[in-house]
Amino acid sequence: ETRKDSSIFGKLLESIDRRQFAAIVARHDGDAFVFDKGYCDYGWWRAIAAAGSVFVTRPKRGSCAPR
Repeated sequence: ETRKDSSIFGKLLESIDRRQFAAIVARHDGDAFVFDKGYCDYGWWRAIAAAGSVFVTRPKRGSCAPR
């Protein structure tokens, strides 16, 4: 069963595309983001880091991390 998110973010996500939402939130300095590996987008991750924010996610199977 899927639960509807009644938070302000849930309502916002219902009205705009998730990529548009990502572009908006990636501009905020000092924020922290936690998301699942379904949001694997290296460009978005770079934008989050460039904005001075941080993120935590699980790596997708088969992805490689720099050593």
